Amino acid sequence: MKLISKTLLGITLGLSVASAGAAENIALLVANTAYTHATRAPASKQIANSKSALEQAGYSVTIKYNLDHADLRQTLQDFAAKANNADRVIFAFTGHILHDEHQTYLAPVDLNAPNAASIGLDGFPLAPILAISAQHAGGAGVFLGSHFEKSSTFGRWRYGFHGAPGLSAGLGGDDIPQGVLVVTGRTQDLSNALRQEFLRPGQDIKTAVDKTAAQIQASGYISRFNSLAVASDGDQAVSPLKPIVNSELIRSYWETASESDTIESYLAFLNRFPLSIYEDRARARLKHLNAEALKSPEERAEQALELSRNQRRDIQKNLTLLGFNTRGVDGIFGPGSRGAIKEWQQAKGYNVSGFLSVGQITALGNQARAFANHQAQEAARVAAETRREDQAFWQLTGAHGGIEDLQVYLKKYPKGIYAQQARTNLANLQEEQAQIDKRDELRYWQTVQRENLPESYRDYLRLYPEGRFRDAAQDALDKSQMSDAQKRQLAQAQSRERALNMSTGSWKMVERRLDKLGLRPGEADGKVTSKTRRALKAYQHQRKLNATGYLDQDTLSNMILRSIFK
Repeated sequence: MKLISKTLLGITLGLSVASAGAAENIALLVANTAYTHATRAPASKQIANSKSALEQAGYSVTIKYNLDHADLRQTLQDFAAKANNADRVIFAFTGHILHDEHQTYLAPVDLNAPNAASIGLDGFPLAPILAISAQHAGGAGVFLGSHFEKSSTFGRWRYGFHGAPGLSAGLGGDDIPQGVLVVTGRTQDLSNALRQEFLRPGQDIKTAVDKTAAQIQASGYISRFNSLAVASDGDQAVSPLKPIVNSELIRSYWETASESDTIESYLAFLNRFPLSIYEDRARARLKHLNAEALKSPEERAEQALELSRNQRRDIQKNLTLLGFNTRGVDGIFGPGSRGAIKEWQQAKGYNVSGFLSVGQITALGNQARAFANHQAQEAARVAAETRREDQAFWQLTGAHGGIEDLQVYLKKYPKGIYAQQARTNLANLQEEQAQIDKRDELRYWQTVQRENLPESYRDYLRLYPEGRFRDAAQDALDKSQMSDAQKRQLAQAQSRERALNMSTGSWKMVERRLDKLGLRPGEADGKVTSKTRRALKAYQHQRKLNATGYLDQDTLSNMILRSIFK
């Protein structure tokens, strides 16, 4: 008898164990007959007969016809959910069945031109169905009826798909889980065997298989201690639905099963006494043994080490240090950690298993420590070399340099040994230079004022475009270019503005109003600058007022009124 495969076990353990006390037996019958791209496989009558027999035998039966890939998947998901609360389960499929070198696939009715490369996507694997059945060990049957057609040209049976490279008809070499019966044959023979023998009340599976051996092929768990038929009312010994009292006989059987401590012994006990007080312990031990049977020697060896979470965390740190991504350092060996272990084992020439031995853990630790020491030594060497270069560059630039030298040093070593000293020296030098620049500008401006010539004002604006006296220079230059009439108009505008006796606060309000209108008068600080004049002149021009750039009563009144009514 084959043990359940690792992949199948992962699916199986993800499903909940059926309740032993559930009173329902369920069956799913799928008849795929109307294939789009293969020969038709008529089986409606046989399926209907099987449905009737199952219902008479006490099964809740679901029957589906002509399922494509999506419908077949959904139907099996529903079946898996319903099977959680069942005692016995039967799955029967009639239609085209294919297998490659790895596993068996059921053919949906929309399967088209299957081959070894496409069958994994387009066919439906048998493995999930076996996984569902494995949760009902001793009470699960999988019946697979296939169809062939007679070739008139060659006089022999030919499968329904015309050419399927890399594929063969029928059941492949799938691992059948413990406690699951798999029966194959032609649909008519399969239907007859199911109705006449496997559902016969009180008849065990072994006897049913023996009676139908000439018509069908059976594999998997075949036992005289289990049956797919619901026992008659008087047959309490084989009925899983009849509570069994805690008798001396049960205790004796339990002790025998416990002493054997094998998958077969616990299955036999559960088949004979499914509702005893030992049921939970038997099922728990059975689940553990199934899982343990599939563990590799490397996994069992690592498990025996009983690594603590801190020890696992140290292993993850070492792998990460060496460049193998564990996807976290949490002390839990998940897929990321197992993948990192495999990569490390491959890089070191070990057998790639994803599990660590004592020797490998020691080797990993030694490698990580050696790498860490090398990294520390390299870091120290680089730091010393950088320090020497830093000191040499400081002597060349910042130690006795000016503003430009200090800036060059800070650009290359913003976090250097002398960075803070360089910033302090630079700030002091820049402040000194700023004071010198202010004194030079003031002296130059005083000279310009004494000369009071347009050329002098232009020279000042060219040398100091953002200077402190820029507005005064621009005003003086503008005034020097005015005619006598313009000068009189300017004087009158200035006189009208002085007559308003505007305070600093009033000018701030004017500037804020101009700024709100998007005329950019500069900062609203109450200080009248050339920007203020230009903004004011633009405002007067827009409102068709006397555009002088100086405030007068008309302009002020216009501003006040518009701010109130707008």
